[in-house]
Amino acid sequence: MKKLIFLTLFCVNVSWVSAQFIVSGQFNFGVASEKEGDSDDRTSATLVTVQPRMAFARGKWVFGGDVGATLLARKEEFGIFERRTNTTLFTVGPFARRVWRPVDAMGVWLEGQVSATFGASEENDDKTADYFNLYAGIRPGVIFFIGRHLSFEASYGRLGFARGTVTYPTGEEKQSSSQFGLLLNDNAGTASLLDGSAPSSGFLFGVNYQF
Repeated sequence: MKKLIFLTLFCVNVSWVSAQFIVSGQFNFGVASEKEGDSDDRTSATLVTVQPRMAFARGKWVFGGDVGATLLARKEEFGIFERRTNTTLFTVGPFARRVWRPVDAMGVWLEGQVSATFGASEENDDKTADYFNLYAGIRPGVIFFIGRHLSFEASYGRLGFARGTVTYPTGEEKQSSSQFGLLLNDNAGTASLLDGSAPSSGFLFGVNYQF
């Protein structure tokens, strides 16, 4: 019995030592402004997204998760009147990735992820809407290894399913939408900041540090 216990503990210890921990993430910052002709009417917006990623690699597989937050602040000025809208969103999403490494300096990967995003909007400190979104999909990418610890990765496009729900304070009004397909680019940019939505892109670039 003592030999069996010793063997079990030894195997668990080896499995953890052979795993390599990875720290990465995303940081986005954007500012937009628009003025209506010769009038004093102006709309401005600021977007900040922070989304760290923790994972561990075991052989050709990587397992981990994202935890992030997005803040979109908009201000509309109509002469002496002013309207401020703040949208705060939180994201949680586990993922699994399979890596193929034909050469030491480069590899390709395919990643599957399920994520949930939730949050709310406030207009002049009064809540105007609650948001909840579920996403499941796969994304391809390429990774370049710089030394033993540092790597750079890039990804373009994704295939997945998303369902979003917007609920208004009265509880009587609710809007739902679903989307499935191949996404290459959301065509979002300055315009989406100004009309109140957070822009996103089909292209992602990241830096990883592996312990």
